[in-house]
Amino acid sequence: MTISLKDNLGRPVPNVNIWLSSTIGGVNYSHSVDLDDNGTRTVGVLPGNWYINPSNDDLNELGYKNIGAQNVVVGNSNATVSFSADPKFTITAAPPDKAVVAGAS
Repeated sequence: MTISLKDNLGRPVPNVNIWLSSTIGGVNYSHSVDLDDNGTRTVGVLPGNWYINPSNDDLNELGYKNIGAQNVVVGNSNATVSFSADPKFTITAAPPDKAVVAGAS
């Protein structure tokens, strides 16, 4: 399974913990992974229904709003799970350019 997390502008959101869990044949499976610097992670999992939950604590620390979990069906080939995170704030205008002179107060 490949997991991907990007922000609202399509930029990767790295280092977010992802919790995976499933019950397959009466056996509970769970695993936790951190996304890499590209906001992705590939994890080997058994075929079945998987619950994929990004850490909202990690997202909040990075300045993003909470996002919900996803249920994903994994077959005999790779499944891809994509998440999108929105920032907690909205930039409505560019700040004015200001020159700074070294030593000025």
